[in-house]
Amino acid sequence: MENKNLVWEFANRVRGRVPEEMVVEFVISFAYDYCNSNDLIPGNETELLNIAGESLERIPSDLKFDLENMFLDLSFDEIKGFVSSSLFIKQRFMDNSNDNLLALASELLELSNGDSLFDLGSGLGGFLIGTLNLAQERSIELSALYGVEINYNQHALSKMVLEIFTFDSSVKSKINYANILTDKYELTYNKGFVYPPLGMKLMGNDLNYISIFKNIVLSTRNSVEWIFIDKLLSNLKGEDARAVALVTGRTLFSAVDRDYRNEILKSGMLEGIIELPQGIVDNTSIKLFLLIFSKNNKNVRLFDASMFSSKRKFNGPIKVDVKQIIDFYYGNDVAKKDISELTDLSNWIPSTALLTIDSPINGVKLSEVAHVFTGSQYTVRNFQEALTDENTGYKLLTSSDIQDGLIDESNLQNIDNKDGKLDKFALEYEDVIITSKSSKVKIAVIDFEPKDKIIVTGGMIIARVDKSKLNPTFLKVFLESDQGQLLLKSIQKGISIITINATELSNIIIPLPQLDVQYNISKKYNRKLSSLMALKAEILKIEDELKNFYYEEIEEVLS
Repeated sequence: MENKNLVWEFANRVRGRVPEEMVVEFVISFAYDYCNSNDLIPGNETELLNIAGESLERIPSDLKFDLENMFLDLSFDEIKGFVSSSLFIKQRFMDNSNDNLLALASELLELSNGDSLFDLGSGLGGFLIGTLNLAQERSIELSALYGVEINYNQHALSKMVLEIFTFDSSVKSKINYANILTDKYELTYNKGFVYPPLGMKLMGNDLNYISIFKNIVLSTRNSVEWIFIDKLLSNLKGEDARAVALVTGRTLFSAVDRDYRNEILKSGMLEGIIELPQGIVDNTSIKLFLLIFSKNNKNVRLFDASMFSSKRKFNGPIKVDVKQIIDFYYGNDVAKKDISELTDLSNWIPSTALLTIDSPINGVKLSEVAHVFTGSQYTVRNFQEALTDENTGYKLLTSSDIQDGLIDESNLQNIDNKDGKLDKFALEYEDVIITSKSSKVKIAVIDFEPKDKIIVTGGMIIARVDKSKLNPTFLKVFLESDQGQLLLKSIQKGISIITINATELSNIIIPLPQLDVQYNISKKYNRKLSSLMALKAEILKIEDELKNFYYEEIEEVLS
C-alpha cells in the first residue's frame, strides 16, 4: 500500500506536466536507467537503455530530479514495488481493470513450482509481474515468464520491467515482438492467460486461421476472442496445463462460434465459466466472463460470481471477493453440466444456462400453433427519410410505440412506402408483437383492426397465431408470466441490448389449455389491464393537480 501511495503522490505531481499515457513509461524507463546506473541489474541490453534514454529526454529535468531523490531513499525491493504499483495504478495490464481481477485469474491458474507462465498480448507485463509476485509470496518458484506483444514500445518497456524483476532469480523471461494472430512464436508453457481487446474486429475477406481442431477454420466472421484463445491453447503443454481467458458474452452465444465451442467441449479442455459482475472493468459496462481451461474434463463448472462483489464506489471498479469466488468455484455446490447438456445449449452464459424452467402442462412448441417471423430488415433509421405528416395508408410501429403492453394506432407515424415488398410485414388483427432487439422485451397484441398497413421494423418478431388453437392474448399473458420470462431469458442473447431469434422463439414450449380456458384467462387479464390503465390515468391527473395546487389555492384565497 505504501508503494501505491508513493505512486499516487508522484502521479499527482506530474499531472498536467506529462501526458497521462507517458507517466508509466516515464517510471519504467527511469527505473530501468537508474537500476543500470547503480549496478542493481546487469544492464546488458544496450537497445533497451537507448529506448529508456529517449523516453527520459522528453521529461522535464526537475521531475527526473524528484524521482531520483525518491529512489535514493528506496531499497531495490522497494523500487520493484514502486514499479509494480505504477503498473496497476495506471492499470494498463488489463485495459483499466482492477487488481482483484488479476488475483482471481492468477489463483485459477493453480501455480506450482516449475511453472512457465505465458501472457498472450502481454502489454507492459503487468499480469506476468503480478502473478510472479503472488508466486513469490507463496514461495512458489516459477521457471519462466513469457509474453507476446505487438506494440513495440510496450514490448520494450515490458522487457525492462521483467529484467528488473527477474535478474536475481532463476526465472527466465522472454517477450516476443510479434503480431499475435499471424506471426509464429516458438514458446511452450503450462500456464497461460489472455485478455483479447474488447470489440476488436478483423478486416478482410481472406483472413483464415487453421485452428487446433483440424476440421475448424476460424475467420473474420468468428469472435476474435476465440481466435486469441485458440492461439493461447496451441502451445499449452503438460498434464497440469491450465489457462484463463477473459472474454465478452458474445463468445458464449454467437451462432458463428458454435462449432468451435462444441469442439472445445468435446476436447475436454473447458473446465469452467465464471460470470463476473457488470462494471468489474472501469472503462466499460460490458459484462465479462472468465473461461478456465485444463485437461480431461467430463463436465463444465458454471458459476455466476455477481453475488461475491462490492457495489461501485465513486465511479471506481467493482471489487470482487477473490477468496469466496475461489472457494465456491472449487466447492461441492458449484453447478456443473456435462458435455452433452452444454452442447444442447445455444447460450453458455451461466446465469442463463443454469435457469430452471418447468415444462408447461399440455405444452406444445409455439411453432405448432403460430407462424413466427421477424419484421422487415429495415431499422428505424432506414425509415427516417420516409416519415411524413400525410396520410399515406402506411404507418410504422417501433419499440417505443408499445407502452404498458398497448399500442395506440392514432399515434403511429405515417411513412411514404414505395416498396411493395414491405407489405408482407404489415400487421394483422390479433398478431402478437415481441421486441427482439431492445434493452427490455416488450409484448403487445394488435387488439384493433388496422385501418392502415402497419409495418414493423427488423427489431421485432411477429407471432401470427392459429386462433383455432391459441388465443393471442393468452400467449401474451404466458410470456409475461415468471415462467414465460424465464423461457425468454433462456433464448435471449446479449447483456445490455437483448436479442431474441425468431427461430429459437418458435421452438419454446408454451402451455395449451382448452380454448375456453384461454379465453376466460384473457378476458380477466384485459379487465385487470383496463383497471391498471385507468388507475395510472388517475394518478397522472392527481400529479398534475398537485403541481398546480399552490397557484389554484392561493388564487382562490386572494380573489
